[in-house]
Amino acid sequence: MNPEGSARNFSMNMRLPSIVLGFCMTVLATGPVVAQSVPEYTGDRVYLVGDPKGIDAQSLKREIGRIEQSSRQTYFVVAVRNTGSGSDSTKRFMDRLADVWPDQARKRGVPFDIKRVVVIVLGVENRKIVILGGTELQQKFAFRDPYIDRELVRPYFTPLAQKGDLTQALRVLMEQTDRWIAAKDKEQALRQSEIAARSLQLRQEAEAAITESRKELAETQTLLKSRHDEGMAMTALDARIAELGASLDSAAARLTDNPAESLDVARQTNRGLLEAAEQVRRIPVLRTELDLRLGKSMEVFTEIAAAIDTARKAGVATTRQEEALDQARMKLEESRGLIARDPFQAQALVNEGEGRLQDILIQARALPQAQAEVTNLKAESAKAFDEATGLIVEARKRGIKLADASSAVKAFETGIVNLPKLSQDDPIALAKAYRETAAAAESVRKLLPPKIARYRLVNRTLPMAALAGIGAVGAGIAGLSVRARRKYRREVTAQFEQYRSRAVGLMDQLDGLRKEHETLMKVDPDFTEPSTGRTLAVYREVETDLNGLWDKWLHLMDVWERADKLVRSASSMNSEQITQAKALLETEGAFDGVDELVASCRTRMDDLGRAHEVARKAFAAANESVRKADQAIAALAERKIRLGSESNALASVVKVLDEAKGLIVADPIGAKEIVARADATLAEILGRAGRISAQADRAEVLSSKIGTIAADAAQLRGDGLLLKEPEADPDPKLARAGKMVEVASNELRKADADAAERILGETEALLTTTEADMKRHQEARGTCLTAIPEARKTLGEVESAIQESAVVLDRMHASFAPESFAGVADRVEAAEKLAKSAREAITRAAEDAEEPNQRFLAAMSRIAQATDAIARAGAAAKEVVQRNEALNVIAANFRQALADSKSAEQETMTLFAKSREIVSDEARKSLDQAMALVRRVEESASHDKPNWPEAERLMQAASRALDLARNQAQEDIAGFEKLQAREKQVRQRLDTVGRVLERGDKDRPPANQRYRQARDLLMRYQEAATDKSYGWDEKLRWLDEVAANADRAEELANQDINLANGAQAEIESAARSLRKSQAYYGSGVSADLSRAEALLTEARKHLASQAYESAVEAAQAADHAASVATNKAEHAARKRRMQADRTIVLGDPMVMGGLFDVLVRAGQDMARHASNSGSSGSWGSSGGSSTPWSSGDSGGGYWGGGSSSSSWGSGDSGGGGSWSSGSSQSSW
Repeated sequence: MNPEGSARNFSMNMRLPSIVLGFCMTVLATGPVVAQSVPEYTGDRVYLVGDPKGIDAQSLKREIGRIEQSSRQTYFVVAVRNTGSGSDSTKRFMDRLADVWPDQARKRGVPFDIKRVVVIVLGVENRKIVILGGTELQQKFAFRDPYIDRELVRPYFTPLAQKGDLTQALRVLMEQTDRWIAAKDKEQALRQSEIAARSLQLRQEAEAAITESRKELAETQTLLKSRHDEGMAMTALDARIAELGASLDSAAARLTDNPAESLDVARQTNRGLLEAAEQVRRIPVLRTELDLRLGKSMEVFTEIAAAIDTARKAGVATTRQEEALDQARMKLEESRGLIARDPFQAQALVNEGEGRLQDILIQARALPQAQAEVTNLKAESAKAFDEATGLIVEARKRGIKLADASSAVKAFETGIVNLPKLSQDDPIALAKAYRETAAAAESVRKLLPPKIARYRLVNRTLPMAALAGIGAVGAGIAGLSVRARRKYRREVTAQFEQYRSRAVGLMDQLDGLRKEHETLMKVDPDFTEPSTGRTLAVYREVETDLNGLWDKWLHLMDVWERADKLVRSASSMNSEQITQAKALLETEGAFDGVDELVASCRTRMDDLGRAHEVARKAFAAANESVRKADQAIAALAERKIRLGSESNALASVVKVLDEAKGLIVADPIGAKEIVARADATLAEILGRAGRISAQADRAEVLSSKIGTIAADAAQLRGDGLLLKEPEADPDPKLARAGKMVEVASNELRKADADAAERILGETEALLTTTEADMKRHQEARGTCLTAIPEARKTLGEVESAIQESAVVLDRMHASFAPESFAGVADRVEAAEKLAKSAREAITRAAEDAEEPNQRFLAAMSRIAQATDAIARAGAAAKEVVQRNEALNVIAANFRQALADSKSAEQETMTLFAKSREIVSDEARKSLDQAMALVRRVEESASHDKPNWPEAERLMQAASRALDLARNQAQEDIAGFEKLQAREKQVRQRLDTVGRVLERGDKDRPPANQRYRQARDLLMRYQEAATDKSYGWDEKLRWLDEVAANADRAEELANQDINLANGAQAEIESAARSLRKSQAYYGSGVSADLSRAEALLTEARKHLASQAYESAVEAAQAADHAASVATNKAEHAARKRRMQADRTIVLGDPMVMGGLFDVLVRAGQDMARHASNSGSSGSWGSSGGSSTPWSSGDSGGGYWGGGSSSSSWGSGDSGGGGSWSSGSSQSSW
């Protein structure tokens, strides 16, 4: 070979090692910068590390001494020339300092107040400043990021630091920090003094409220006792009164320790007592309401019964709904019995019963639709259920992590298990279960296929590709890995920024609400007195919720800092810390319920701000209602109607409103609630007064009507109408109506509107009846003149018809059997008696209608009686004639039917004779019974006086019996013909299957066994073919069983043939792969195919023994083993080539061996990453959970101010992390 060619080959051989060396030097070139050491704590206030420029230590010490003379805080400044590399190096420096200084202070005995300390670390060249406050400052005043950065560093430190005057910037920063903390201390002290003054006032108000409540309790107990004396048993109300009494005792016991709570309890008790007294007063109204509601419930019962009947007709089971309906009915019946004794318990039962009725009605109406839905879902979801089950089985078989699909899989499997357990009698629950299971199945079918596809990609394609190209693309793999991790880090960074933005927004909201809450009662001009009662309770509830939200925000900050610390500790080649940080935010950093609670606080703050205005408007409206109620009571008093209970209730309302008026300034919310209850009482007073006034007006109208009716009666008497009949005489009725109006007026004076309404209603009905009777008497006078002659004429016509019916009855006795017209035999006699009574009534009516008597109403009554008797007599005579006509028609029809039955009888006998061997015994028995009925028909028609109705009945029965026998015979004949056709079809089918089994050699024993069973059944059928104990239907089912066995035998044979063909194809494919692998040879290496050959031999043995499934598995395993052996051989050959190249280039295999090991480990790490990240779409993508990435370079981590990632809390330990986690980092 010429020298030029040798040089060219050497250059090509050097290319890959050069790339590798370059990559490794790049990776190793960047190393960590050594961090500055933390100075030891000596008690000094200023520390300089690394000779920072621009810092005057003495000036700072003097400033700190001046500040600490009047301050509770101690200040420390640590100025560092350079805290190290990285944007968070200054923060890390503070973390180390916070870890060691407290221990050093304890060991040396030097004071270090970790609660009120302020430590400032300044990185001069880094242009970073970190401020750390003590645990008490962090907890009480939120002395931490972002407050420090926003309210202290930016306005006071940053402007001077940007000008280069760091010493002055630090002095101003410490002075403003101390002022900021002092202002917070002053606010807290002022708040404590206000609480003390308010506590004294609250105690005085509580004592007065307890005294008033005890008085109200005594009045309520007296009112309740009066109801008990009436026989009522109000158990729930008794318990409520006892509970309120206990609450009052509790308020008295808390008077010294907690006057605010005592006042609140006393006022709540007072309101409860007023409500209880109101409930007792409303008992009559409650009873009426319950009666009305029970009546409406009966209407719902009717609707439910109709809905259940509709569902039952549709074939849906309604047992559950009927049982629930019975239970609801029992509840309502029980409540009806309790209305008089315990209306409140009755109200509870009615509420429960109504709720149940509505539920039952909805279910009953939905039953048919639910049943149809169940039927559709069963058919539609079967395929989806099978597919979902198959996917789950495959995923678990391959060991795929279900992750986000686990809930859907669990829901689907639970549904599949529970569906068979559900009762078919509850289609609503069954339809719901089917819908939920179908939805879960759809989720499984959507989520699992991508996971299975990724599993195949990662566990087959990617490992093979990684092993095949690990040497050639080692550097490329590392680069892609870093790139993927950077992309992953950017994605997580975006998520962290979103979390931070939301947390900062929450902080701003809480800050605004807290300030508004603190200043509300100072700034709002309506809050001129310390708040009490409900207003104070709402104010404190808001304060408690805001404190809870603040604690929640602190917890979220703690979670963020811990996550940030994990992110900053992550290396560029390991993303485990990033994944942990992301999981930490997702598990512990949730904002659950925060937005809703903030909105609730906002609403309650708005209510507090408007409370005085709303209370004043409500008070003004209540005063207007009081004025109207007072006017209504006064108007009734002028009519001598006294409303004692309403007057007392109005006085109580006025008293309550006076109390509310006094509360408007200190407790506007409580005052509004009191006014609302007073409004309800006022509405009832006005309603009751209006009812009484309306009934009084009604009484006056009825009194006037009595006089009008009396005047009308006098006018009629003057015109000659005597009005002496009892019904027409108005005088007794008018006298009774007058007394009733007087009684109703007395009831109204007692303020009993219900009794007055009832009496006046009866009076009105009585007067209406009186007017109607007078009018009827007057009209009857003219009616009698025409009605009596008309009645006499009609009676004459009916008497003629009676005589005709007597002649017809005699003819029936001569021609027909007595039984055939027994129902009309006595009608002539009855008609004659009715005609006689009618004639007598007409005679007496004529006497009553004479002018001297003037009993017109009685005359009209007798004419009505006579008219009724005439009509019934005519009907009786007509029945006789109609029965005679009917018997003649029946006789004519019978003779025609008898002739027709002869032809039907002959046709049936001929059919039975032709099919003697086919017709069954049961059909012959039917024919015998039919012929017996025919003989009875002929016998009944041969009498001298036939009973034609009975003969007609027998004729109809005989006709039906002949039809039955003929139909049964025809059914037997059709069945026999069907049996013969089926037998021929089954024999042909069995012969076909036998030929298939004889031709093939791949079918297995189960198919042949099924075929033999079919032939055996057919042989037994042939033996029983002539046995008449077997019906044609039994023999037909026998043949169906033979056909089913033949079909199953053919199906099994086809399955065996398909399996055998599939196994043969797999073996041939494996053999081709084996031959291809045997042909491989490279760099002195060939594939070891011993295992693949053994598996292929095993597959062929299985095929020969008809173990087709095992043959397929063994052939696939042989194919895979050949592929693995070839890959190993290719890898070994490539390794030999690389070793040869290394020896040629370097001459020292140990040097390049180490570099090669580095690349191999990098490739292995990448392969493990690809296989572990089940959610990644392709190799090297950013979706994997372990992708390494390099840190960003944004200032101070992911909080713009650069807070620490450790947690912080109360006490010296910081609640599970370093107390330095509350530090704030800023840059300038």
